[in-house]
Amino acid sequence: MKSSPKLISAISGIEYPFERIEEFADNGESLEVFIPNLEKAKIKSGEYIWQRFADFLPFTQMNEDFHLGEGNTSLIQADQRLREFTGISNLLLKNETQNPTWSFKDRGSLACIFMAKKMEEKVTATISSGNMGNSIAAYGAKAGIKVIVFVPEFTPKEKVMAMSIHGATIVKVKAEDYSMMKKHILSFAKKLKLRIVSGNGPIRVEGYKLTAFEMFATIESTEPAVTPQKRAGSPSLLISISLSVFGWAIIPTL
Repeated sequence: MKSSPKLISAISGIEYPFERIEEFADNGESLEVFIPNLEKAKIKSGEYIWQRFADFLPFTQMNEDFHLGEGNTSLIQADQRLREFTGISNLLLKNETQNPTWSFKDRGSLACIFMAKKMEEKVTATISSGNMGNSIAAYGAKAGIKVIVFVPEFTPKEKVMAMSIHGATIVKVKAEDYSMMKKHILSFAKKLKLRIVSGNGPIRVEGYKLTAFEMFATIESTEPAVTPQKRAGSPSLLISISLSVFGWAIIPTL
């Protein structure tokens, strides 16, 4: 049986219950999932990446009925011009358009649905201008969970239609900019005890890390796999290097 995971603020190390609804720590820091006893985790057999790496995820119940066939996307060789531009002779690109909603967001959405089911939540919500809203709407429809998507009022109607097809409730929000809109919605959601599963949320990130596991399994090597990761809403990118399934090194600047 898995030990109970918890949330830890990224800088100050303040601990919170894993079930915490708020996306950020009380001091505004990003939250990360801590899973005890990872040194005992093992890769299992299974058709899907989340089945094979279940020990590395914080969920105790992951129902196959909730997935849409995400992951297992192709690694393709970059063309000569890109290899020459980057100086990397053996450069592989992961084709994330092969995911169900054509986006890498799908792995994160699956994790959010696992969490919603664990907490017996009937409604989940996100803040999006397109891809994330479309993704969580599709996964919510599959799992029978009502989805609310808060979008900027200027969101193109084509993107709104894509989300609406899956039955999501779309709420257009008027705000000065996206960051201000998100700030107001997070405050509003906290009062309603409504979980917002946006890009910075620790639960969604647990789904995103499946990408690195997938590359590890595909390459079948302990050679470093480089994965760009956006952290805490910052425009800068951190590069996480998977030295093995069990360890990570961070390059803070490029």
